[in-house]
Amino acid sequence: MTYNQSYQIQDKIRVVAGLFICPYCQESFRALAYHTRQVHNTTGRELRLKFGLPLNYSLQTPELKELRRQQALKNKMDKQLEKAGVKTRFKQGFKQSKEMIKAISRGHTISSRRIE
Repeated sequence: MTYNQSYQIQDKIRVVAGLFICPYCQESFRALAYHTRQVHNTTGRELRLKFGLPLNYSLQTPELKELRRQQALKNKMDKQLEKAGVKTRFKQGFKQSKEMIKAISRGHTISSRRIE
């Protein structure tokens, strides 16, 4: 998401020289949400709501985002996630009972036991 100048001025979350300025301590950071969570006990969501930012507003610089993407590709994170998720996927041809489908739609965790 591009950085919207009106949000930076109006809501006091500024970007100077490609770095976010913390609205609490005025220090500059590449990942503002990480800093505010660690130091000021404020999550990124709380920060966005407090300053009237959209919930999908990025609180990390595009350079940092690209760096993390490159590191994930280098470490083959897509393959690791694929391998880790095998245990949780439904098998091809697995028949779900009506009870199980209802429980899944309600957000219940499914185990091998009968759902009551």
